[in-house]
Amino acid sequence: MKYISNKIITLAFALLFLVLQGCDLEEVNINEPDRRQVLATPSEVIALFESTNSIFFSRLISSRNVYYDHLADQSNSCSLSVPWPLNREPREQLSNDIGGTFERLFTRDWDESYRAITTANDILAVLDGDTWEDESEDAKNKLRAGVLTLKGIAMGYIGVIYRQGVIIEDSSVIIEDMVGSTPEDVINTAIEYLEEAKAIYAANSNLKWDYISDFNLSSTEITQIINTYAAKFLIGKARTHQEFQALDFNLIESYLDNAIEETFTGAGSSELYNGHQFYGSRLRRGSFSYSLDQKIPWLLSGKTAPTKKGMDDEPAITSIDKRAELYF
Repeated sequence: MKYISNKIITLAFALLFLVLQGCDLEEVNINEPDRRQVLATPSEVIALFESTNSIFFSRLISSRNVYYDHLADQSNSCSLSVPWPLNREPREQLSNDIGGTFERLFTRDWDESYRAITTANDILAVLDGDTWEDESEDAKNKLRAGVLTLKGIAMGYIGVIYRQGVIIEDSSVIIEDMVGSTPEDVINTAIEYLEEAKAIYAANSNLKWDYISDFNLSSTEITQIINTYAAKFLIGKARTHQEFQALDFNLIESYLDNAIEETFTGAGSSELYNGHQFYGSRLRRGSFSYSLDQKIPWLLSGKTAPTKKGMDDEPAITSIDKRAELYF
């Protein structure tokens, strides 16, 4: 009986060995699959893009590191109690704790933006390939414009937030071959992507932008949003008083003349266009911080600045930031 039991155990191990020999033991993380594994059909490509949009825009406004309703006058920090004001000249370096406890708060925005950019690159490669041969031109144009919009906004915030960025046109490039670019170059590239998207919407006025739940923006509405982001990024190029004076305000005004205004409404505004471009943001610990740069563009262009009920310029604004004298 013992002999038979040993034979059964031996046979079981032998069968297990044969099964394992025939298996592909390559590790696969089912929680984070390769994006290229879900790019086989148009419906899968669209689903990937919708999820990427949803994640990027929801995290865009929930970041504890950067408050996107602000630009040059925001307060950022990797510490819950130490501010990192960007309106100082020159800008202060990151005030981080030596233990790196809050490092993720700073790197998350980099990671999320480049995740959106590389996904956009993958989808654009599919659009330029054979997968979409049987799809209508409208379907391809709609997706391409949406992808370029996402890529431009993600790249724009890299230029606004960080001292250096990487312009990635091909997601297959290895890290050793990546070259850093200045914030100005990164923002200029972002504007190019946004302009490509605008050109598609201008040539196809029937296109919609509906890649986030409850959104159904017309080509005109999404173009207004694109123009608003473009103006924000161009203003965000300036990190010193001298750089501010050197900005191309004619170009900025040209975007703002066709940007969203106080009357702009739509579902889910906080996910996509920051609560109608509200220029005050509630920070941690219940304090308030008010951004000047959100109001500058409309003062320059004579447009009606989006406002929040109960907020105005009275009493007169004073600031240690000398640029305030130029703004008000």
